[in-house]
Amino acid sequence: IWNIGEWFGEGVETAVDFNFVDIPNVRANLRAQYQYNWTRMGTLHNDEDVVYDYGYNNYYWPGRPMPSYRDQIILNPDSVGQLPIYSDTLVHRGPTFSLHQASLGFNFTFFNRITLDAFFTGEAGAILSPELVRDMTSWGQWQPCFEELELINAGDISTLRAETIARCSPDYTGRENWASRNDYINMQSLTLGLQVPTSWIESLPISSALVQLQARNLFTITHFPGGQPRALMNTLTQIDRAAGWVVPAPTTVNFNIRLNF
Repeated sequence: IWNIGEWFGEGVETAVDFNFVDIPNVRANLRAQYQYNWTRMGTLHNDEDVVYDYGYNNYYWPGRPMPSYRDQIILNPDSVGQLPIYSDTLVHRGPTFSLHQASLGFNFTFFNRITLDAFFTGEAGAILSPELVRDMTSWGQWQPCFEELELINAGDISTLRAETIARCSPDYTGRENWASRNDYINMQSLTLGLQVPTSWIESLPISSALVQLQARNLFTITHFPGGQPRALMNTLTQIDRAAGWVVPAPTTVNFNIRLNF
């Protein structure tokens, strides 16, 4: 990047696909893919240590992933009954893109007729801050904070952690308080299929029939505090994800019949 400095793009990508069971009437296949992305800033042309916040606290920082999120941190997050204390300086919090991306799939076939397929995806390593959660908290409308907000408004913080106060109090809530790792595992699909025996349809003008029951986006495992990180990762590369404009993928269940004549 000529007007900023030099950057380096490195990474690893690997994949496997093999049958781990192959016996009469049973076949099991595993397929997996993993990507590691380490795009980082090298040198800066202006010889500064940190440079160029292009919005939402994103920075180009020598030796760090680019872009990286840089902001204050709470120095006493686990202190009970105390108000949050913030660092005086901005601290590197992490990259705003996923360093790790992976997928894992299993396929089982029984008697060359019945199939069961499961597919998982996951990402890790990015720092995101859900804008919608922060805005609703500042308005006192974020449901997971209702109990804590009632105590805060009553002046009783004796049982609350400093980090909880920072997130749930409209006086404190901000991007830096909600910024969290995007790590998640999502079950993207689960499919059960049956190739209908020809003896069942021999009296019909059908050469073959396949019946499938398919579910998508069954669950997501994550510690991310607001929204689905998988949905937020599909937006622009920035720390402050416009969660209000991003609709998470719904859970769907489909029943399919495929007929060949």
